[in-house]
Amino acid sequence: MKEVRLTINGDVWEFFVSKISETERFANKIWTVLAYSKTKLLSSPYSVQKSHTETSGSTAAQLATSELFGTGFTLNWSAPDWSIPANVFSYSSQSPIASILSLTNAIGAVIQPHPANKELTVKPRFTHSSWNWDAATEDRTIPRALFSEMSEEYQPQIKYNGVYVAGQEYGALAKVRQLGTAGDSLLPDIVDNLLTDAIANTERGRIELSKSGHKEVFSGRIFYDPNEGFVDIGELIKILAQDGSSWKGVATANSIAISKMGAVVYQNLSILRHYE
Repeated sequence: MKEVRLTINGDVWEFFVSKISETERFANKIWTVLAYSKTKLLSSPYSVQKSHTETSGSTAAQLATSELFGTGFTLNWSAPDWSIPANVFSYSSQSPIASILSLTNAIGAVIQPHPANKELTVKPRFTHSSWNWDAATEDRTIPRALFSEMSEEYQPQIKYNGVYVAGQEYGALAKVRQLGTAGDSLLPDIVDNLLTDAIANTERGRIELSKSGHKEVFSGRIFYDPNEGFVDIGELIKILAQDGSSWKGVATANSIAISKMGAVVYQNLSILRHYE
């Protein structure tokens, strides 16, 4: 299997080549290369699917680590961890990444692949609850004037402040509410077989409540500054307007564009802003 390496101002990404196609027109030839992050090696058809039932009690981090045995990948679990009783973690015909996703999805966490190494990091979708973004310390500040292109998409939604979160046969039941509220505007109940103790239930409830309410997706293109580095998914960003006003949001996407034979590098950011 062929691999390619991309280096931008010292930052390195490595991919494996899935397909190479060639097109010829008159005297010109064009080659197109389709390449993926190494993390895709953990999915079908690049990885064998299997069935498994864990017959001993373990933590979520231990179960996720064991799913990577023999793959060459390592795991950093930086999200809340919790205990899962024997015979609860069970699946049929799944790839390693699918079985790990069942664990991370249970608490609303995300998997962040390393750009070059066979390494995964599990972390909370939101480090800070959305109602605390304004008070939390930002990871970086970006002046609005630095964006060469911008668009804003407003998404009105109901603001919930409470939710019942439950497991199933071996699960726990918890009512999770936003601190400082009565918890009387309830999301639909959340049920997941892997929600087996208060740690998991609380985290899942916190994330789901953080998703609710009026929000806006701010999209913008900005020049890459090697002194600042690339914006990482999950960073809390402060957007500073020319009049001195500001707001904070979380980076949910970043795509990189290169032009002028590599002389100019852009970041295309999506930043989630909450209004309540």
